[in-house]
Amino acid sequence: MSKTPLKTAEEPSLKPLAWITGITIPLSLIGLGLWGWMLKNRSSLPAVGTDASRRLLGQYQATAHDIFLILLAITTIALIRLILKSQRNEATAIEKTQESPLQSFLQFAKEQPIALTLFAAYTVAMVQGTTWLYPELVGWYSDVVSDNLLNNFAFHSGFIGETMRRNDFRFFPLAHQDLHVLSWFTAYVKVWMLVSAAELIAIVVLCARFIRRMSSIDSKKGSGILIITALLFMIHPSTAEGFFQLIYCERLLTLIFILYASSYLHYQKTNSTASFYSAFLYGLIGIFLKDIAAILFIIPPVAAMTFNFFGWDEKDGPWHSSDTKNWISNHRLELWLSTLIPIVICIYIFLSLLPSAYMSQGAYSDSSESSFYFDWRFCFLMLLTSGRLIMAGLGRIRLQLIDSLNVASLSYAGALFILVGFKSYSYLSLPVHLITTLNIVWLWSSGLAPQLNRKLPWRVTAALGTTAAAAILITESNTSHPSFRGTVDWIQNRQASWLGAYTKASDLAREIKQSGDQVNIIYNQNSWLSLERHLGKIKYDRLIEYNPNDNTFLIEDGIDSGSSYTPSSGDLVLNIDTPLRSLEPILTHGSFEQLYRHSQNDDSGAIYRLRP
Repeated sequence: MSKTPLKTAEEPSLKPLAWITGITIPLSLIGLGLWGWMLKNRSSLPAVGTDASRRLLGQYQATAHDIFLILLAITTIALIRLILKSQRNEATAIEKTQESPLQSFLQFAKEQPIALTLFAAYTVAMVQGTTWLYPELVGWYSDVVSDNLLNNFAFHSGFIGETMRRNDFRFFPLAHQDLHVLSWFTAYVKVWMLVSAAELIAIVVLCARFIRRMSSIDSKKGSGILIITALLFMIHPSTAEGFFQLIYCERLLTLIFILYASSYLHYQKTNSTASFYSAFLYGLIGIFLKDIAAILFIIPPVAAMTFNFFGWDEKDGPWHSSDTKNWISNHRLELWLSTLIPIVICIYIFLSLLPSAYMSQGAYSDSSESSFYFDWRFCFLMLLTSGRLIMAGLGRIRLQLIDSLNVASLSYAGALFILVGFKSYSYLSLPVHLITTLNIVWLWSSGLAPQLNRKLPWRVTAALGTTAAAAILITESNTSHPSFRGTVDWIQNRQASWLGAYTKASDLAREIKQSGDQVNIIYNQNSWLSLERHLGKIKYDRLIEYNPNDNTFLIEDGIDSGSSYTPSSGDLVLNIDTPLRSLEPILTHGSFEQLYRHSQNDDSGAIYRLRP
């Protein structure tokens, strides 16, 4: 691929690669040696389940993650300094005509009124009805609002425990840490959702910019690209499930992935040193956001070098041993990105493999049943990728960066299938959905749209593309498969149900207290809520935990705390987030009356009161 070089400093050296591999590979071998020794000498370590084992494991995990975070922070600061230095050295036209943020926004609003309206409406839909009553967020949020909101910048155990204290071979130390940092500044969940909406809008804008650069299309004439991209990416069940909730790391992973791809492409187009370091920085952060995230950031450079080896890419020809020096120079970024492989292996061994092997509790995905559900979009991605690879092998076309991203996304889908199953409509497939959208809009902007522009005004072409995108969405919404609207309704109805039951329980407890009767609340042990997780804020005399496994009742808090309990007349049976059928063993102790029920669904929030 031809590059238009900017006025930059000397190209990044390859010496750091020797340091990276020279440190991570020996450390990985040491870690594997420790793993082998531990498996053979478990009797030399404290027995699992004892206080000594918990102390040892806690100290190890705290120390290992502290070292990891310190090293990552130092590396990030160093890369940011290099990026800023490179940007100062790169004399670009953008720097000479740079507009203020307000001017840029007003210009954007003038050029893209439809897209701006869609973004605003989507943001309102995301924020409306948002609560802290998501499954995992119930636990995380209890830490955020503790200490009367006077300990803002403390490290919350919920966020740390979910990601950095796992012993089931999971590996995502940076997942959810965007929410963790955000919680230091505000406890308002709707503000968190506004930030999530900003992340989604940024992804769409970056996608449109990526497609324009891939297509080399004029920004003005390509104005339809943004609205088409927004419609196809935002109006999809995987996006709804991922962004209308705050509990999934795929939101941040997808944002980092498109930033990585954009920087990678910008470097290929301009030879920008700032983009070089940016791509490596985003790749370095991205590999720690999810167990299999490394696939998205490592496969593209490996695929690019493989394509060049066979002469399938846009460079002059296949690799020759006599031209190794030029090959290395032309793949400087790919070689840098390839060092992410020993980095992620080394960090995984020390942060996940060793503590998980010590606990011997099995992998998180051991009980998962792999299923495979795909829609027409995924079929399109598979057919396009395989077709372009075949045509490149026949010498008909030259492959580009988007082909490397396609290979990475299909590999990611394969890894999902092996671990937990792949479903096109799930939040888990959000990065794959992103790449599929890029391909659809890229084919439109680089193939069909230029042909139409020769005969039609560009505004008419943009309108036709937008209409086609809308037609696709209408067709998808009429299928029997999970839809965008259905997914959004399910999420918001669940939150409304949980909030309604929790609020009603608090109101009923206050009313019963004022009447002079005791308030005894019974809840299912399987609930996400508990004494520490928000139920302790309700005014009761006893909080009773029901164990469905042995059909027993235990007073968790209040009068006679720690004692067993027998349900009696006047007790409140509270269901917030478990199926209503889970209450049947409790309600069989006598007659009862229904005081609240959000809807007729089985998983609806409900409150009952036992009668004599």
